[in-house]
Amino acid sequence: MGLKVIEIDWYLDPLRDVISGVEHGLKQVSARPDEVEWFDGNFVMDHSEWLLGVAFVAAQAYVERAVGDICRHLMASGGAPGENRKTLRTKCLARDVRLDPLPMTRVELINAAANYYKHHDGPQDLWPDTAQTLRKAGINLEDPYAYPCAHAASLLCGNEWNLHMLCDIVKDWRAQLVRSTLSSRPG
Repeated sequence: MGLKVIEIDWYLDPLRDVISGVEHGLKQVSARPDEVEWFDGNFVMDHSEWLLGVAFVAAQAYVERAVGDICRHLMASGGAPGENRKTLRTKCLARDVRLDPLPMTRVELINAAANYYKHHDGPQDLWPDTAQTLRKAGINLEDPYAYPCAHAASLLCGNEWNLHMLCDIVKDWRAQLVRSTLSSRPG
């Protein structure tokens, strides 16, 4: 069987470029206290949270593109009868490595961190699934110094925030998802 278009990962290089930019920005923010007297640890974390949020949104965009590829392939090949995109998306996000002992996958935490970053200024009752996932990850959303994106980045990428690990996580997740989709579905 020849190469199927779904196997080509068109989105990884743009994600890597965004992550490289964010990592550069984090280095600049970390150096700022040496240059600006009043720029203390809280300012570093506030600025870092902003940049980490951008990284999570970029990773989420990659995930959404991958889910779209899978859904289009399944619909075109006659797979997933009776399932809608939302159901398929939920199943796709759950098909990743679990963050033991946490009750979620890495991709589910990436999705929650991205949603938090995009919607955190609105009431939590408008994003209950996101809030629930973040709480399960040990993040106190009522604490103004909890820094949910930083916490999620530490869980996923280590305390040094090696954000290229986000690229590896979603790349490997997508590859596994494509393999399992192609091996289990006709077409």
